Order: sequence, then structure tokens, then C-alpha cells
Amino acid sequence: MPLPPIQRLFLYLTELPAAAVVDRFKASLSLTLPRFYSLAGKLDYLPRSTTWSLPSPPTTGGDLRQLVDAADHDVEMFMKLVPVTDVKELPAPVFTLQVTEFPGQGVAVGFSVHHLAIDGKAVWQFIEAWTAECQGLAGAAVQLRNEKLPIPRDDGLKAARRTFTLSAAAVEALRAEGAGGGGAAPPTAFVALAAHGWISALKAKLVPADEQDAALCFFLDLRPHLDPPVPANFFGNCQKPCAVYAKAADLLAAGGLKVAVAAIEKEIAACLKDPLVDSKSWLEKLFKLPRPRRVGVQAWPDLRVYETADFGFGRPARVELVSMNHDGDVVLVAAREEEGGVQASVALSAVYMDAFAALFVAPREWDPLAFEK
Repeated sequence: MPLPPIQRLFLYLTELPAAAVVDRFKASLSLTLPRFYSLAGKLDYLPRSTTWSLPSPPTTGGDLRQLVDAADHDVEMFMKLVPVTDVKELPAPVFTLQVTEFPGQGVAVGFSVHHLAIDGKAVWQFIEAWTAECQGLAGAAVQLRNEKLPIPRDDGLKAARRTFTLSAAAVEALRAEGAGGGGAAPPTAFVALAAHGWISALKAKLVPADEQDAALCFFLDLRPHLDPPVPANFFGNCQKPCAVYAKAADLLAAGGLKVAVAAIEKEIAACLKDPLVDSKSWLEKLFKLPRPRRVGVQAWPDLRVYETADFGFGRPARVELVSMNHDGDVVLVAAREEEGGVQASVALSAVYMDAFAALFVAPREWDPLAFEK
């Protein structure tokens, strides 16, 4: 089984007609894709000639404002707004794009990228260069390195999804709470939020406080940590899966956040000590994760998706990772409005979502989804 594609969705409240958006994309992609040539064709076992085109935009009678404002994801509609890419067999397209018009309301821009070609960081390298072309800011061209590095896959169950916006003050309070004693530096926002999401999910699922392990997984960018280092502008896959284990009893006890933070920081240090020494066991590591007690964290809190995805007709009103179909997934990106705030999108069984929200949000008075009205 291959890695599922990376599917991103951008919702724009704009008066610009979808046909004009498509024309803008055709012109800008014709300039951008030659620098990101690995996205312009198909993955196959042998080289073959390919062509790339952008179809005319479909229209929908849906309520775009409702999609922007609702904390709970309309998964069925979100899936209709991103292109379907079959990655189970080769040849398979690497990059596909779909623009959908909401007459009188705005447009939805969805894309799908084959994960064998690039990782999440590389996706945003491409988006940054593409939006620069759209804005006429392409003078500072991005120079890229394109090489081959392995990446394992993940698998999971589809789940309900909900998005929360966490204030900068709440994030800082959580970091302070997760800090160890003795004047130790507070954890990063990523570590603090991953730890809190992990514990909140375990409690919401009523996992017993026993001696069995619970797991947290995430991917580390290895670009600066290899010897010799891979250039920061490497365009491809250069990530390593990390799996953190801790006893449920320790995580669910008083002070469990500090336990989770310490376990995550220890695993990060271990993963980076000799990054490739265990590369042959990466797939096995992911397959062994205890599904009912697993949380997976993607992206990072300072990923500025709203600033990056401005194609010249304004920032998107909402950005979501549609391909977060796995029960226990958490996607962290920078919030749209507040500097230092974080948007957290969560996939969890609908049975547990309300309990998770109460645990994740209420203790620190974090507001639910707070996109611009």
C-alpha cells in the first residue's frame, strides 16, 4: 500500500470569478512548475511523456460561509472540493488541482500531491513559489535540490473532524505547565500541544489508567540533522517517523502533561542522534502503534498557511488538511488572526469528539474555531 496523497483545501471569500482564478493559475503554474518539475508529470516505473492541464472550474450550490465558519468539518463536502487521486497503482499523477466556484460567494481551491514525491515541508516550498508568481513577486526565485530519500506510510480509520483556534496566551500557559522543575526551559509549542492533545484524546476515549502503553507519533524534518546536512531547499521527502510510548497510568495521572512532554523530548533527541541508523524499521515502527491508544500529530504550529496561500486575491478564509482521515490525527498550523495563536484540527470518532473538545479547550478557556466573520 502506498502513502495516501497530501490533500489541502483553501476556501476564499472573494468576488473574483472562478474562471479568472483558473486563468491566473494557468499562467502562474506555467512559470512555477518548470522549477518543480517532479510535480508536472506522473510517477511511473519507467520514464514516459506526460501532459499537464487545468480543467474548467465546476460550480456548486453549497454555502461557502458555512464551510468557513463551522468548527465541525463537513467531511463529505470537503472531499468533493479536492481532486481524487488514485495512488494505488502506477503511473499516478503527482500533482492535481481543482477550483470550485461558489457563485456569488467565492472559490475553493483544492489540490492533491503524491506523497512519494514530496513531504509536507516541500509542499509549502512549492506553494510559496507559486503564490509569488501569482503576486508578481517571483524575482527571488527558489533554487531547489531534487533527490531521492525514503519515507514510510501511515494508515488508519476515517473519523469526524473539528477545528479549534488556540490563543497565544493559552499556548504559552500550556508550555509553562509542561515545563520540568529546576528552572528548565519550557517545551516548544509543538511539544506542549502534542502532549496535551495526546492526553486529551486518551481521556476522551476513556482509556483505562493501566500499565499498557499509549503512543504518540509524528514526523521530524531531517534536512538539518543529516551528516552532511541536506540543504534547506531540498525538494522531496526528508522526514523520519518518531513514535513515543508511555504507560497510560503515568499519562493520565496528576502531572501527566510533564510526563508526556519529557517522553516526547527524549524521543526527539533519540531520533536525531543517528537519524538513519534505524531506517529499515521505520515501517515496522508505524505498524506496531496501538491504534486505540494512538495520536498522530502533523505539521507544526508556526506553519503560516494563511500568509503563504495568498494567490493575489487575498488570504484564504480557511485552510484545512483534507487527508487527515485517521482516528487520533491532530494537525497544527499558525492561526489566521493572532500572532502566536495556533489552529488545531482534530480527527476523532464522533462518539468521543465532544468529550475531547471539553478536555482540550475548556480548562484554559480556549475559544473554538475563530475564523474571521
